[in-house]
Amino acid sequence: MIKLLLLILLGFVLYSFFLSLTRPKANLPPKHHQNRQVKGDVMVEDPVCGTCLPQEDAITARIKGSDYYFCSKDCLERFKDSDNDPPQS
Repeated sequence: MIKLLLLILLGFVLYSFFLSLTRPKANLPPKHHQNRQVKGDVMVEDPVCGTCLPQEDAITARIKGSDYYFCSKDCLERFKDSDNDPPQS
């Protein structure tokens, strides 16, 4: 009787092991998402106040051929008023 119970237990353990090998891993992203760039992962710094924020949330201005990123319209105006040189803090 004990041999039968041990055999059933061994069968269940082996079944569970092989079943786990064939299931996809729940914590891994699907393969078609592995090379995708996450939107909003580029951080930029406001040249006026030094605030860091995601590039997609920043106010962008091209001034004298260079791109600048600002956290607010106020910082953009302060930058324009300062002859395009970032103020020193």
